[in-house]
Amino acid sequence: MSLPQNILLPDERDHVDTEFYNFPVVAYEGVYIALPWIFRTTNNLHYPTLAFSRDGLHYERKFREPLVRNGDHGSFDEVSIYCSAPILHDGKVWIYYTGANWRGPQQLFYAGESAIRAPGLATLPEDGFVSIDAGKLRPGILLTHPFSFEGTSLAVNLEAAPHNYGAGRAEVKVEILDHQVQPLSGFSLDQSDPLTTTGTHPASWQGRSDLSELAGRSIQLRFWIRNAKLYSFGFK
Repeated sequence: MSLPQNILLPDERDHVDTEFYNFPVVAYEGVYIALPWIFRTTNNLHYPTLAFSRDGLHYERKFREPLVRNGDHGSFDEVSIYCSAPILHDGKVWIYYTGANWRGPQQLFYAGESAIRAPGLATLPEDGFVSIDAGKLRPGILLTHPFSFEGTSLAVNLEAAPHNYGAGRAEVKVEILDHQVQPLSGFSLDQSDPLTTTGTHPASWQGRSDLSELAGRSIQLRFWIRNAKLYSFGFK
């Protein structure tokens, strides 16, 4: 029987009044995704943030902003958001939560008959916990570490910027590189077919998507991103 141990504590990047209130966790695509409930003791706010771990013991909190933000004044969830572990359903990440416009007896007293506690639902795109974002002026570039893969095709999950924001056409391209970071013949940037719409799409190069000849080899991917969010990629 093992003894309890601290696996996550507020640190110098947190506000001085930060406490952790709960810690729902789910196993997701080979990692553990956690939604630590942040309790700000000065203003009595509750909201979830994001943490992740590869072993269930050592968690990283690279993103400190709320994953689900409190509602505006007058909303049912303007003070407290108590969320459950996320679930994947119908191609989206669903996060059910209980929202309230009060916390504790003092706020409940002042809220009186306007006090509300009600269920809520927040949704994210599939794999949409974090993203690599790029605008229209310069392409965003993401270079992976070297790795090998199993499968025959590459799937890319992205979100295109809305056209009504004047962002212009979304475009994600990917090239496959060798161990010297040089494009492989047939898989260069110029040969990559652009991905332009929201969703998970097969990558292709001049119409060619079969990557079976590269399975097991050490490769790197370099993504070129405009007016889009890159959520994830995977091999099938």
